[in-house]
Amino acid sequence: MKKIALTSVFANLTYNDKNHRGLEAMFIKKMMEEKGVQVDCVGYKNRNMKDLDFYHNYTDNDFSEYGAVIVQLSTPNFFGGVMGEHCETICNNLAKFKGKIYFLINDPRIPPMNYAKTISDRFDLCNDAVEPWENILKTATHLFAGKDIKQFLGYEPENWQRVDWFTYIFKERFTKSKDGEGMDMQLWEEADPNLEKEYDLVYFGDKRGSFREKQLRKYFPEDTNNLKIGYKSDKVPGEFMKKLKHEDLMTQLDKVKVSFITGDEEHLDNVTTYRFYETLASSCLAAIQIEYDPEKLLIQDPVLKDLLYVSNQADVKRLVEAYSPDLINRQRAELRRIFGV
Repeated sequence: MKKIALTSVFANLTYNDKNHRGLEAMFIKKMMEEKGVQVDCVGYKNRNMKDLDFYHNYTDNDFSEYGAVIVQLSTPNFFGGVMGEHCETICNNLAKFKGKIYFLINDPRIPPMNYAKTISDRFDLCNDAVEPWENILKTATHLFAGKDIKQFLGYEPENWQRVDWFTYIFKERFTKSKDGEGMDMQLWEEADPNLEKEYDLVYFGDKRGSFREKQLRKYFPEDTNNLKIGYKSDKVPGEFMKKLKHEDLMTQLDKVKVSFITGDEEHLDNVTTYRFYETLASSCLAAIQIEYDPEKLLIQDPVLKDLLYVSNQADVKRLVEAYSPDLINRQRAELRRIFGV
């Protein structure tokens, strides 16, 4: 059996379902193992990972036993002027690695970078790894879930491959419950007609700069009962709620009529993001910003196609007013169609 490693340089590799990075690691491993590849995780093995036999501490693994390494990209976060204890070792070991390296391209704000140069400039470490990392940036295969990697990164890497692990993650996560496995995300159930709604409209996500705020200001009505989960801004109307763990987020979505689907400018008409699947799997209707899917390819149901795509606040309010269990049932059926189940 082929063996590959999954790792991260700056942010420690997590393996759980509490956040998107942990989810990604879990399902990348599962997806590769379904193809007959053994996947080990390499990072700082803290107490959260102590019972995972396949998770190797960075001090015990130099990647030499693997044919390839998949790198989950991360940005430098030297809180208090201190670098994570795993960063230097993993950076140096990857510089010496002779096999194939893959980058997971999943966020336009987290592009591939010369990790060694960043560490060298800040801490005068990894100096001998700077040049090898320049070669890694040229030769690594960039794995991308969208259509246009140049739009996403601002340049087209020499080597890239389209792999839609976003859809895979949520198909696995939301459909396994039919056979009594995994999470039950209501995908197989009729919508509850008595489900109480506390809010009209929600947006969940981090504050990511001016573009996304402009979209929220454009689409969020002043006279609807709005909720912002993890997004704190006085310029966008609505009640603020701190960021939630993934399972708590899904529970909260069920208390809202409509969830706004947008992304960074690089996502639009390019990448179908996590929030699309999360919303369609909930009891919350998806208000899909028209720029997100301008040709309306994601939704095929004619009733939903007419309602879910929004171009302004009036469209959003129309969708809030149209909310019904029947539309939720149609939306769940649409997600089952997308997943092919």
